[in-house]
Amino acid sequence: LFGIKEDPEEYGTTKSGRRTPHYLDIRPGITSFFTRNFVAQKMLELTDKRVVQRGCDHTHEVYTHFSGTPEAMTSYATTMADLAEFNLLQPRVDANKTSGNKTPILGKYKKGDQVAAYDDVVTDGESKITTVKTLGTAGLTVADYFVVLDREEGGANEVRAETGIDIIP
Repeated sequence: LFGIKEDPEEYGTTKSGRRTPHYLDIRPGITSFFTRNFVAQKMLELTDKRVVQRGCDHTHEVYTHFSGTPEAMTSYATTMADLAEFNLLQPRVDANKTSGNKTPILGKYKKGDQVAAYDDVVTDGESKITTVKTLGTAGLTVADYFVVLDREEGGANEVRAETGIDIIP
């Protein structure tokens, strides 16, 4: 259901350009209702745990919206929002779209809204930093950034240094 590749003899290339024998791609799982729900439930469990750590009782006390990093978590974030009966925002892959609806973020929001952001993997942190900046430009604040897997290659530290936001695996 997931694209998991582990082969020390055959290296793949991550989005960041790093070559690695370890690769996780959760995008193939969007085909399966059960996989989408499983991933969504696990991410919601992380979210609930973080809400309690913040001293709150309910997700709505901390976040206004959920948002998945394009494109790896877009479908999963939708499932999470549906299961939690929560607002969803969708940043575009191409924030500089020039035709049709040109907004870099799909959905309704207002300045100051708090976002729980989600992604599959953190490697160098670049896509997380880009997402935080895109949301920030619209006046939104990423309160927490959750990932399925931290590759422990420095990306979480880069996100923290650049944005002040902790990655929560």
